[in-house]
Order: sequence, then structure tokens, then C-alpha cells
Amino acid sequence: MAKPTRPKPPSLDEPLVPRRALVGVGVVVVLGLAAWLAYDALVVTDEERVGELVDDVAGTMGPDAVTRGLRWVDVERQALEVNAYGDARSYLPGQGAELEARARSALRRFDGTKLRMLRRSVEVSGDQAHVTLQLLADDGMANVDFALRKRGDDWLLARVYVH
Repeated sequence: MAKPTRPKPPSLDEPLVPRRALVGVGVVVVLGLAAWLAYDALVVTDEERVGELVDDVAGTMGPDAVTRGLRWVDVERQALEVNAYGDARSYLPGQGAELEARARSALRRFDGTKLRMLRRSVEVSGDQAHVTLQLLADDGMANVDFALRKRGDDWLLARVYVH
């Protein structure tokens, strides 16, 4: 009767996991990480989109700044309420040109003023967002609250409150 042979124990020179398997796992990990990074770079979240409003309103005031701010307004799709230091006005469909003229006229006196952001808060919940800013200019400070509503793919201002 033949004596059963015992398997030979692995030597310390032989790897427990074949090198090919390790390379395969490494490739899968690298591809997964690359896909995640590409997705993160290409997909803009609602928070990031709404946060762009902050970039549009902070900086140096002037006609270009007003134009950047007005890109967040479309009174045909979303009525807008503006309250600046107690002066409240509402803009409804058909009043977009009036709003633009009034905004340009009211903000013209601030041309060249640099607005520095001291604090910012961006909150998004479903189709509503709220942005709060504390801005500092050479002649004082202002707190601004923005309420936005999502209409299709666009975030539009529904309320601006300056105090």
C-alpha cells in the first residue's frame, strides 16, 4: 500500500496570490477611481449651480455685475420680490424690462464698489434654495438673502432681501 503524500507547503519565495490577480485588482481599482473622478468633474450638483450666484454677485459692481445678477431672473417663469432696506417691490410676468431698468439705475451709484464676501450659506432642498451672504464694501456692510426656485433646469430668483 502506497503511503499518501502530503502537499508540499508553499515556499516563502512563492506568492500566496498570483501576480496576475493582483494586477487585475489594481486595474479595476484604478479604473473605478478614474470613473468616479470623471463623474465628479462633469456632473454639476444643484448646490454648485446655486453657489454660482455667489460668484456672480460678489466682486466689483458695475454694468457687467448687474448683467450677471440678472441672468438669475426670468419673471415670465418666476415672479420676483425685491426688498432693499424696506423698499419692497414685486415683479410679475411682463415686467422684466422694468425690473432690468430699475436694477441698472439703482445699482449705478455703486459702480466700481468692491464687494467682499465675509460669510456665505447655500442650502438646497428639492426645488427650493436659499443663499445668505454678508458682504463688505468700503462704505459699510450688507446682508443679502436670496430665495431661488428651480424651473426646469434653471434656478431663478424668487426673492431678494437686502438689509
